[in-house]
Parts: sequence; structure tokens; C-alpha cells
Amino acid sequence: MGGDVDRKLRAIFAAHNARVEKREREAEEAKKRQFEKVSRMHEHLSKVIVPALRRIADSIQMTGQKVTVVETGPIGSPEISTAQVKLTIIPRGHDTADPDELPRLVFQSSRDGISATGYAYFPGRGGHTGAGHVYQPAELTAQAVENLVIELAEEAFGD
Repeated sequence: MGGDVDRKLRAIFAAHNARVEKREREAEEAKKRQFEKVSRMHEHLSKVIVPALRRIADSIQMTGQKVTVVETGPIGSPEISTAQVKLTIIPRGHDTADPDELPRLVFQSSRDGISATGYAYFPGRGGHTGAGHVYQPAELTAQAVENLVIELAEEAFGD
């Protein structure tokens, strides 16, 4: 009788352990895929968007405006972290303006893609926040980044 009970219990727990190990492997694989996806978003932000914004910032400075490009992150656990880069234009004669009143374009990478949000404000004149849009890396080429900055400049500085 003892051998039969042992055999049945081993079979029950072997099946249970196999199911648990399968779930653990699947969870680890999903976590790894999520980490790789987030890493691709961050890498695109740093290797494509940041250099494009720095080149654009040089062009803006040549017009007599000041401009900053600030990177932050990644912040958070590796598989759900976010990173951000922000281009802020400081219009000539408005060096002491409230930062919230300055035109800026913010890119933020996350597991869902890279969001881009424009803030078309001008000191003392107000403005509006554009609807943020989430892009996949292939959509955010250097040319697309340039177009977003030009759109922001037209909204903030145009007639």
C-alpha cells in the first residue's frame, strides 16, 4: 500500500510542478520580451530622436533664440521603465519666463511606443497643448522629428 500512495503522490506533484515551471518559464519569457521592447524604444529615443533634436536646436540657436534639449531616464523597473527628452525654446527676450509658458516638445518612450506632445505656448500670450500621439520607432525618423518641431514653431511663433 505505501508504494502505491508514494507513486500516486509523485505523479500528482510531478504534474503540478511541471505546470508551475511552465508558467514560470512563460512569465520569464514575457518579461524578457517586454524588457527588449522597452529597450528598443529607449534606444530609438537616444540614437535617433536626441541627435535630431540637438541638430534642430543648433538651427534654432542660429535664429537668436535659446534652446535646451534635456534627457531624463530611463526611470522605473527595466521592463516598464520610461525615458524622456524635451526640447524647450526660450524666445529672445524671455529668458526669465515661467518654464511652463515656453514652447516645448516632449518625447517619452515606454513599452507602448514613443509619445510626442507639443506645448505651443508663448510667454505672456498663452497657447495650447497638442494632443499627444504614440509612435512606433519606425514612424519617428529624423525627418518626422523635424516636422514636429517645425509644426510647434509655426504654432508658437506664427501669426
